[in-house]
Amino acid sequence: MLIPYAFDCVNLLQQSSVSILEENQLLRRLASVNSESETVVFSQDQKLYYSSLGGQEAPILDYLQERLPDFETSDKFKIIKLRAGYLYRITARKVTVSNRIYYAYFISRRILNIQGNTA
Repeated sequence: MLIPYAFDCVNLLQQSSVSILEENQLLRRLASVNSESETVVFSQDQKLYYSSLGGQEAPILDYLQERLPDFETSDKFKIIKLRAGYLYRITARKVTVSNRIYYAYFISRRILNIQGNTA
């Protein structure tokens, strides 16, 4: 009875290791692409997987989730968004790791001054 239990434990450990390695590979790939901006990643089922944005950025997260259908026509695109005095420059990229698709957004933002010039 202990031997089947041991095999189950080994199988669970192996699955967990594969998941950790996959996540590590994804984050390394994203870090190599994105060095100066924030990152938001949605999983293949369109759920938030990772975000480096602060808590006050919920409206931007909602906006990015609404834009996920854009990946149906392109693996990479850019978005310019003006919101609450900030100019957001967003690069969107579909990333595949271990046959799983992730939707990554790389976001840089600038505060707009009163004259409308970027700072």
